[in-house]
Amino acid sequence: MEALVSTAKIAGMLTSALLSIGVPILLLILWRKRTHAPWVAALCGSAIFIVFVFVLESICHRFVLFGTGALPTFMNAHPWVYATYGALAAGVFEETGRFVAFKWLLKKHDGKETSVMYGIGHGGIESIILAGVTAIANLAFVFSLNAMGADAMLASAGAQAATVQASIDTLINTSAGMFFVSGIERMTAIALHISLSVLVFMAVKRKRFILYPVAILLHAGVDFFAVLYQQGIITSIALIEILIAAVTAVIALYAVRLYQKDVQPQEENPAPEEA
Repeated sequence: MEALVSTAKIAGMLTSALLSIGVPILLLILWRKRTHAPWVAALCGSAIFIVFVFVLESICHRFVLFGTGALPTFMNAHPWVYATYGALAAGVFEETGRFVAFKWLLKKHDGKETSVMYGIGHGGIESIILAGVTAIANLAFVFSLNAMGADAMLASAGAQAATVQASIDTLINTSAGMFFVSGIERMTAIALHISLSVLVFMAVKRKRFILYPVAILLHAGVDFFAVLYQQGIITSIALIEILIAAVTAVIALYAVRLYQKDVQPQEENPAPEEA
């Protein structure tokens, strides 16, 4: 039986799975080994992402974007307004989550290494959930499809046949290159999350509050390109990825500069040593 999904597409899915899951874990281990940054920072980053994005931001979207009310109707009828809202919502919720984490949850962890550890946790869990799990699910589906054939799979799907058919059509009609893009895009996203974590860390721990709204606007600016693609305003995925990578590189350079120039504050008026 001829495979319905090519080896090149399977390779793309496998690459995306390895990148989106393996790289965050590797970064976590290497950064911990190099700096002894606290594990709790990465766990906090993961938890904050889930709560502020999957719970709080989703609730906000439910009122603004979904349903039949006047506001959702208006938003969905105006792609540029939709894109602006979507980008700002991502910036506000995720950067506020970072602020809460550094201000209260990681109150006792003032070392700058904590900022990177948090960013790895935040960006890593996003990478694993959004790209890694999806890639693994796609691989499992493809292996079954290639082994059984489309007709047998549809026959066994029962009431879910329409959904299965849509999944088959998507896999067959998507180019092999697109499956590689998912994993590569996650690497850019992780770099962005680490960089923005440094900015918000400095806003909280070093009393440079202006960096908090700056982080929101920078995050929104990057996500704005992605939402434009989702809305069909920009149709070239290559152009979107190049723009996002370029902006992320600038933000990362700024974050590295902040990180390198930061000096751990010393305790004021330390107690004299006993003789």
